[in-house]
Amino acid sequence: MIISVRMTAQTKTVSAIDGCEGPITNVVTNPNAPGAHLSKKDVYFPGADACSVARIERTWTARDSWGNSAQCTQVFYLEPFTHDDIDFPDDITIDCAGCGDAPGVRPCDLPTGFSVPFAGLYPLIANPQNIYVVGCGTSGGLCNLGASYIDTRINICAGTFKILRKWTVLDWCTNETWTHDQLIKVVDDEGPVIACPADMTVSTNPSQCCATVDLPNVIVEDWCSPTASISAMITVYDQYLPEQVIATYTLNKITNPSQFRLQDFPGQQLLGLRHFG
Repeated sequence: MIISVRMTAQTKTVSAIDGCEGPITNVVTNPNAPGAHLSKKDVYFPGADACSVARIERTWTARDSWGNSAQCTQVFYLEPFTHDDIDFPDDITIDCAGCGDAPGVRPCDLPTGFSVPFAGLYPLIANPQNIYVVGCGTSGGLCNLGASYIDTRINICAGTFKILRKWTVLDWCTNETWTHDQLIKVVDDEGPVIACPADMTVSTNPSQCCATVDLPNVIVEDWCSPTASISAMITVYDQYLPEQVIATYTLNKITNPSQFRLQDFPGQQLLGLRHFG
């Protein structure tokens, strides 16, 4: 019987070839199980201290259907992380919608890969989904590496700001530290959203063909910044000549504020009145 070790993407696995039965690939947990199979046994050898190299010796046993067996030993060395293992998060630009910084409001998450440093496949701070854009500083560690950050917010304009996030990683085995600056840009690149009311038909008086109509409210929303201006245009057409414009009225909140009946509601902002009729 021949036992060989072959490399896979994650670790080294074993394969066995028996002269009579051919390849043996069935891995079992009970080494006394019937039939041809593979089994393993791990023995852990700790290092002299938490900063030393430890190892795991894995003994593979291949057994054929007649009870014949052969063994080989596979060794895993567990070394402390180093600077070369650290992958700091890259700069990122995100939309400001949902990233408010009002008291009690949780800002938006950062996507995976942009939230915390990693050592190999492992985040240096557990639960990286809890690392937010602003106001939620935290720290953590993985094995011999500890990570923390400090944010500096730079306001650009309403709805747009930058966070300069300075990461510090400490190796508590060697007392070495490494820093990295991550730039998080929060932008407002979308205009307000207008919810237009449905078309409507009204009746006029019989003598003058006129009517007083309470038009439905128009909702204007912007989740990032105050609305700088609001205007409306009313076009009156001849009832018998649909293409004939009788009059056009332009309403502007800034130049003619008396033309608007503004209605405020909780959460409204100055120069950001989202609701008018």
